[in-house]
Amino acid sequence: MLKVKDIIGKPVVASDSGERIETVIAPIFDRAENCLLGFLVDQAGWFSNPKVLPLYLVQTIEADAVIIPWKESIAPASDYATIHDVLEQNNSLNSDQMLTNEDLDLYFDENTGDIENSEATALHL
Repeated sequence: MLKVKDIIGKPVVASDSGERIETVIAPIFDRAENCLLGFLVDQAGWFSNPKVLPLYLVQTIEADAVIIPWKESIAPASDYATIHDVLEQNNSLNSDQMLTNEDLDLYFDENTGDIENSEATALHL
């Protein structure tokens, strides 16, 4: 199990080139499914989508970096329907959807994205 806040700020590195691509800005949660979908790595500008890294494309999360297979693992959120929908909900400023400090203390399974609290019991968001 990994702690969400330990991932924020880590560089994202492509294993095929060794290139540092982006930095993890924030986790992307699906509260309905109680799981981590991936990571926001570049916020949207006026005329662009935010760039995201889906969790299923992460090869490994190491102490000093998040490793992905290739640079193209990072794409606009609109390329991933579920992530795009979650980000759209968050942009509505619905207080139930906003990220809280407690969210950053959660643990997740890096293979499945399942969220658990510090007592390792299922969290109901």
